[in-house]
Amino acid sequence: MIFLQQTAEQLLDTAAQRQSALVTIMNFVPLLVINSLSVWFITHVLYFKKSRNRLYYFTFILLSTAIFVLLFMAQGTKLQMGAALGLFAVFGILRYRTEQVNVREMTYLFYLVALSVANGTSPNVKWSLAFSDPGTLVSSKEFMLILVVNIVFVLVASTMEFSVNRRRRATKLVKYDNIDLIVPEKREELKADLEKRLGIKITNVEVGSVDFLLDCCLLNVHYDPTGVDRGPNTVNQNIRMK
Repeated sequence: MIFLQQTAEQLLDTAAQRQSALVTIMNFVPLLVINSLSVWFITHVLYFKKSRNRLYYFTFILLSTAIFVLLFMAQGTKLQMGAALGLFAVFGILRYRTEQVNVREMTYLFYLVALSVANGTSPNVKWSLAFSDPGTLVSSKEFMLILVVNIVFVLVASTMEFSVNRRRRATKLVKYDNIDLIVPEKREELKADLEKRLGIKITNVEVGSVDFLLDCCLLNVHYDPTGVDRGPNTVNQNIRMK
C-alpha cells in the first residue's frame, strides 16, 4: 500500500514537472517570436536600410536576443533589472572599448536593449483553450500588453526615423584646391565644380580656413544623401585632414 502511494506521488511529481516545463516553453516561444520580429523590424527596416552597416546589424540582433533569453531564464529572481544593466555594461565594454561609436548606433543599441529587457522581464504569458472554439489558442491580458509595448516601440522608432530623415542632409569635409571660386560671387560655379568632382547633389557650401601659400582651403559641403552610399566611414571617424 505504501509502495503504491509512493509510486502515485512520484507519477504526480513527474507529471507536474512536465506540465511546468510545457508551460515554460509555451511562455517562451511567443515572447521570443514577438521580440525577434520587433528587433528585426527596427534593425533591418529602420536602421540597416539607411546605414547599410552589416557589423551593427549583426551586433543588434545577437545582443538583443542574448539579453532577452538570459533575462527570461532569470525570471523569478530579484536581480532581473540589475542583471540587465550589468549585461549591457559588460557587453558594451567588451565590444566598444576600442571603437568610436556614432550617436545613432548607440541610440539604437540602447533602444533595442530596452525593448529586449521589457520583453524578457515581462510577466509570464498564459495560454488557454477557448471553449467556444476548441483547439484555438487565446492570449491573456499580459500577452496583449506585451504586444502593445512592442507596437509602441516600433511606432516611435518608425515615426522618428522617417520624420527626421525626410529632409535629411549630410556633410563632407573637403580640401579644395581652386580658391578662385570661393568668393561669394562665384558660389554657383563652386557648387557646380564640386558636384562634378564628387558626384553628389550639393545644397550648400561653407568656406573654412584658407591657405594662400598652398592655394587650398577647407570646405564644409552639405549635400543630399539620397542614392549615396552612407555606410560606415572610418576615414572620417578616425582621421582629420591636416
